Formats: sequence, C-alpha cells, structure tokens
Amino acid sequence: MPQMTFGVSVQVPNGPQMALTGTQAAEAYDKIELTIEPGGSGAPEVTIEIQPAAAAAVVLMLIKSSIYGADLTYKLSDGTTDSAAVALDSPLFLLGSGIALCGVAPKVLKIKNAFAAGDATKNAALEILVGRDATP
Repeated sequence: MPQMTFGVSVQVPNGPQMALTGTQAAEAYDKIELTIEPGGSGAPEVTIEIQPAAAAAVVLMLIKSSIYGADLTYKLSDGTTDSAAVALDSPLFLLGSGIALCGVAPKVLKIKNAFAAGDATKNAALEILVGRDATP
C-alpha cells in the first residue's frame, strides 16, 4: 500500500510559524492533468471522475491550478448530490475524514471557469491528485 507523504509550512512575518508533515495510506492514486478554457457567464461545468468505485474511498485530494479566483469554481459530487459551489481561490488540500466537510463523499469533481471567454491568460491548467482505497 503506497504511503503518500505531505508537508506544509506557514509563517507570519515577525510572527509564528507552523510546519506539518505526515503520511496518508492509500491503496491507489490517480493524477489528473487538464486545462479548462474560460467561458464567461455561459461557461460549461466540466465533470471529472475522481473515484471509479465507492465514493467514500477518497482519503486525499489535492487540486492545484495555474490561476485562482472567484470565477474558477468547483463542486464535489457523489454522483447524485453536489456540494455547494466554492471558489478555487487557492490550492485545495483535503485529507482523511476532513473530506467529509464537503457534505458529500466525492466521486466526481465539477469545475467551471467563468473568467472572460477567449482570454488565454485565464486558461486553468489543473493538476489533481487523488489518493483512494481500492477495496472499500
């Protein structure tokens, strides 16, 4: 079973600093790379399957984008019910039972790029890493 390692460090200038490292066991992982072009107010919602089996099997999810902002939004879905839309205004890292905060056990990720259509500087190049149990 692969051990996925992670680390993050946050420092406030002239203030506190916190660092965190750890591991997360996962039986399988997927790395997804895709670019979503801006579509303005009529932007389509792009559906990305992140889990082929039982939705509750996701144990780690990281979403990194080349751009961030209020016009780039995501929802998580169990295939039937969607979470609320949230702006992808920074990288997203969900781990362990914290994934439940989305209100659904994610099986599908839905992304919408509503930046101005035709603006190539607003192409969202996404990298998505999902760690999951393959035998839930």
